[in-house]
Parts: sequence; structure tokens; C-alpha cells
Amino acid sequence: MLQILRHAPGCEHTVYVPAGVQALRSEVAKYAEVLPLSQLRSARPDVLHVHEQASRPLHDWLAAHRDVPALVTLHGLAEPLDFIHEYCTPVRTWDALDGALSIPNGIDFAAVEATGQVPVASKSTVVTCSRFAPEKSPMLFVETCAELARRSPGRFRYLFVGGSESEPLAGQTLAAWAELGNSEEVEWVPTCGHEEVLRRIAGASVFVLCSESETRPLVLMEAVALGVPAIAADVGGIATIEGLAQVLAPEAPAVEWADAIDAHLGRRAPHRPESSDGRMMALRYSWLYRGLLVERIRRGFSS
Repeated sequence: MLQILRHAPGCEHTVYVPAGVQALRSEVAKYAEVLPLSQLRSARPDVLHVHEQASRPLHDWLAAHRDVPALVTLHGLAEPLDFIHEYCTPVRTWDALDGALSIPNGIDFAAVEATGQVPVASKSTVVTCSRFAPEKSPMLFVETCAELARRSPGRFRYLFVGGSESEPLAGQTLAAWAELGNSEEVEWVPTCGHEEVLRRIAGASVFVLCSESETRPLVLMEAVALGVPAIAADVGGIATIEGLAQVLAPEAPAVEWADAIDAHLGRRAPHRPESSDGRMMALRYSWLYRGLLVERIRRGFSS
């Protein structure tokens, strides 16, 4: 069995299972012992499996262990980040795998279906699911909501799902958020469980993601699968997501976001393309680890 150290940002102490796709966990277990990033210093893996976003400790480890084959999987980006080009020549010496693999993120359609019907609010509800971090542009969402409130006072309800008060832009964002309206019009739901996130998205009239930096966000695919019009900026791999209501230029101002929201209100149509299916993602990972295992065995016999 291979010993593979996997890393995904924000998941340093668990085996990374995007969107809770249990099939991926079982497929990985067939071929590899997966170690959490917390064991990075003491680990001596046969292979290092790196995603396109990685932390500084991982960056330093790669620089010090150039002899360990590093596999790169990309989730929506055409090219890995610069440091991966520098430190992770993607297993080109392994016959079973030539170069970097692109394994698109997938969502758990069963979880989406289990959300069921959510009662429609009396007011049009604009929802985002994000964090109070610079790359997520939370203030652009607040400014967009303020523009909608200026145009149509009392027409909308605004919901920000995610984030915590400890995040860098929390103070600024929450202060501006509170000025938008009273508690019946404006709500912040701190970081919560996946089921609650899906329920909140399902109740949206339109879903908005204002991030200036993303890969292929699961939350957008979930909004599309729930039939909620989803609007986002054309960054990372967002344009590859099928079924989005509108993709705006990254530099679009709040007034253009407000125009897009107005244009797509109430246009609900679930769209569940195969490319967004988490089961397909699990099968691709299965092939990946199977190929690594076969190559390791072959090398063992030839040495």
C-alpha cells in the first residue's frame, strides 16, 4: 500500500473529502494510507499529493525533499501555481502518470436532493456564502446589496452565510452590513454545517459569489443544482461551471452586480451536469491511486 500525504487548504487535520463525497474516502483507502498535514514534518511518503493551493509549510517541505515524487491535481485552473512549477515536477518519471492531472471538483447530489423544498420568502432574497477575507471581496457584496437597497427600498432580503469575527475583514464588513437594514432585512449566519448551507442557498432568489480569487467553487455548483440563479466573477475555473446565470468581469463594480441580480431574479431551473458529479471525481481519484500503486509495484520488481 502506498503512503500518500495529501493536502488541501483548510483541511489540515482530516482526510480531504470534497463536498462530503464518501465514495472518495473509500476509494482512497483501497490504495493508500492517507496522512494529515499535521504529520508533515515526520512523514516520509512515497508520493506527495498536492492541490493547487498550498500553505507555506508545505512549500518549505517540498523545497527540502525534492527526491519525493509530487503529484499535482488541479481543480479548475489551467495551470498550477508558480511554486508547484518550481518544486513539483509532476511525476514525469512515473510511466503510469504523465504530467499534472486535472480532476474537477464534484458535489454530492444526494445531499442536494435531501435538502428538499425550502419555503419561498416574501421578499426576494440575495445570498452569498463566503468569508471575510480579501480574496473573497466581502465588501463588494455589501456594496451590491446597498445598491439594490437604494434602487428598491424594502424589496430585498440580504443573507451572508459564512465567516467568523476573527477574520481580517470581519469588522469592516459587519459594520457596513449592519447599516443595510434591520434584522428582518439583513442576516449574517456564521460558519455552519453543510446541510444548513444548502438549506440557506435553496431559499435564495439569487446566489452571488463576488470572490476575486477562486478555483472551481463547490458552492456555485450546489446553487446551480438547487435551481438557484448563480452569479459570479470570471476568475479561476468559474467559467467552466455549467449552468451559471451570469459570469461578470472581475473588475465589475457593484452597480453591474446589482443589474445582474435584477435580471435573473426568479429564474429557477435545476441543472445537474455530469461534470459536477462527485462520484465521477471519486472514480478519477481511484484511477490516480491505482496507477501510482501499479507503478510502485513495477518499480519494486525492477530494483
